[in-house]
Amino acid sequence: MNIIVVDKCTNYCKYCFASNEMAKNNAKAALKEENIPILLDFISNSGSNFELNIIGGEPFLYLELPYLLEKLLELCNVSKICIFTGGIVPSKLIAKISELDTTRINFLFNLNEKKDYKTEKEYNLVLQNFDLILGYGFKATFGYNIYEKEFNYQEILQVCREYGSTYLRWTIAFPELTKNPYTQTLLPEEYQLVSSRVADFLEEAYQSGIDAALDCPIPKCFFTHEQLGRIALTQPFTINSIKSCGPVIDVTPDLEVFRCYALADLKRTKLTDFNNFQEVVTYYEKNIDELYGVPQTFEYCSTCEFALNKTCYGGCIAHSPNSVGKRISEEDLLREMFSYFQANDFGKAEQFFAANKIALNKNPVANYLMSFVAEKNNDLKQAKTFTRRSIMLSQSFNNIEKYKERLKNLNEPVKKAV
Repeated sequence: MNIIVVDKCTNYCKYCFASNEMAKNNAKAALKEENIPILLDFISNSGSNFELNIIGGEPFLYLELPYLLEKLLELCNVSKICIFTGGIVPSKLIAKISELDTTRINFLFNLNEKKDYKTEKEYNLVLQNFDLILGYGFKATFGYNIYEKEFNYQEILQVCREYGSTYLRWTIAFPELTKNPYTQTLLPEEYQLVSSRVADFLEEAYQSGIDAALDCPIPKCFFTHEQLGRIALTQPFTINSIKSCGPVIDVTPDLEVFRCYALADLKRTKLTDFNNFQEVVTYYEKNIDELYGVPQTFEYCSTCEFALNKTCYGGCIAHSPNSVGKRISEEDLLREMFSYFQANDFGKAEQFFAANKIALNKNPVANYLMSFVAEKNNDLKQAKTFTRRSIMLSQSFNNIEKYKERLKNLNEPVKKAV
């Protein structure tokens, strides 16, 4: 979960993914002290090993940052706090948190190429503050955003080597749902032009002993199969993120929540509408992800197996705003499927499951229902298979008990008539 503590920044990234959000406020919006207890209660209800990102804007512009961090560290379920910074801040602001727990707080420094800073002095300040953080005993890493075709990855990797960084977070810059004419990102039609250079970047990172971790997922077709094979062998933190994404959850200074910055204006609501983090994730899964149809990033998305089985979103959902809400939810599909059972039309139920197999194949309830269809067709073996799958897929204790009983009944030998 990302906590946006302030919406103003000291940097001016050409690819900024928060430009629309920050432009909404003429005055600097910051997390109010009276909202901190509400936030803390929410986090404390969100399960063990909870990880947080403190973001902005520039978090060090938030004057209550030391106080907020102290309060967060008092929560025993908070296992890690990462502070996202552009690094263009007075070193005295960083010194204010120098005595905090270095085992639970780390830093991600957003590093641009030297040409992207207004002055060389600002660029040097970023590196100076990175070194300062390490001197205090905190772990820190660099983050790198690719927003143009001729990006200078050698410069970024050289900085990593010089500062001893063996881990680099990177991504392709994506647009916001509401396009900002002043923001520069790579267009999907440019991906094939840049993919070889990105592959070279990942290879050189590997040769330098640097693990490159992909942040926002890119389309599965971004690289060639040959490139993907090499990346799978050398950069597992990248290959594992070439998939569909999920809700990130950003919390604004006013305690509003949205799925991610790219979709900040879509299904926006209040943190106080939920009891914990999982409830927010479920809300966005049901209202955005489950309803997201076939991506429109490329023409061939309409027939791509990975777009159809939802393991690829065509990169960012923001590429395909018209696809949001175009898919029937699993809940509605189950409702229709169950209606055929109520009408004793098992044949129709079987046809419906087959037609919607991509959406329903991993749904425990749908598999449970299909076990009855298989039994009706005198296919006891298949009925057991569906029931076993229901048990393995279900997260509900009560449902698992029901499925267990179903499997028990199916396993009982049929008594022969005397």
